[in-house]
Amino acid sequence: MRPSELSSDQLRSAGRNAVLLREAEAIASALEAESIPALFLKGIALLETVYTSLVARAIADIDLLLRAEDLEEASAVLGGCGYVPCSNAMVLTKSVGRIRVDVDLHADLWFFGSDKLWRRSRYIGHFVRIRIPCPEDVVLHCILHSVIQDGKVSQTALADCRAILEMEEGGFSWDTFAATVAEEGWEKPVALFLERLEARYPGLVPETRLRALACSPVRFGQSPSFRWPYLRMFSMQSRWRRRTQLVLNLLFPHRLFLQRRYSWTPRKLAFLLPVLRPFLLLAECISCRLDSSRH
Repeated sequence: MRPSELSSDQLRSAGRNAVLLREAEAIASALEAESIPALFLKGIALLETVYTSLVARAIADIDLLLRAEDLEEASAVLGGCGYVPCSNAMVLTKSVGRIRVDVDLHADLWFFGSDKLWRRSRYIGHFVRIRIPCPEDVVLHCILHSVIQDGKVSQTALADCRAILEMEEGGFSWDTFAATVAEEGWEKPVALFLERLEARYPGLVPETRLRALACSPVRFGQSPSFRWPYLRMFSMQSRWRRRTQLVLNLLFPHRLFLQRRYSWTPRKLAFLLPVLRPFLLLAECISCRLDSSRH
């Protein structure tokens, strides 16, 4: 599509995407120079591999997955790239001309319970290597982010998964995907999402997978009613051992995550964060319930 055929909104989106991709490449290069492992998630991963046009998908920010123990060092590297922390220091920001670029740091993914996510990841790009999850993990993360984090099956998530599954050179394996889902215990959200995906794009999900879904205890067409994402996460997790791990990870995350997530806490009181964490989560849950009642 020629620039003259694009609307003003599409031109702005293409310009923003170009800036974010250039920033992602600079971040990837800077982190690799310091031997800090990082995975780029969501929009950046999709725009680099699935969508061939800068106007095909809008990117809101740069989602970067790090190991919790690398948070401080990675933040220092980002500082060298011109980024400054927000009030929640898990988000860093930078202005490139008139465009604000936010980098959202993720200290591990509680959705995924093993290091296999990192081992299955791959590099893309010839000059600057950007590391992204494998196609099966990209789809699973897209599903979990939509159903659990956002509480709905969004059209954007459906379109993203469709693009991945229709990719000619993606190497997507339904067997690997099914094994990962079973291992991680996310049969419920995946069944819900794939049922909606097949309804939206008939013939995209193999018939054998649909037959397996028909035997699932999930009631299609229904999503969890909990407004708080963590409650949705617990309710849709099928394995009690994983539920226990999720609770422990939620209540007792890495100290560096706590310090950055609650960076507004005075330094002299930072040592109390592990004790205060359950109460802060309770306050967040109550806030979600109050917000839900108002709507």
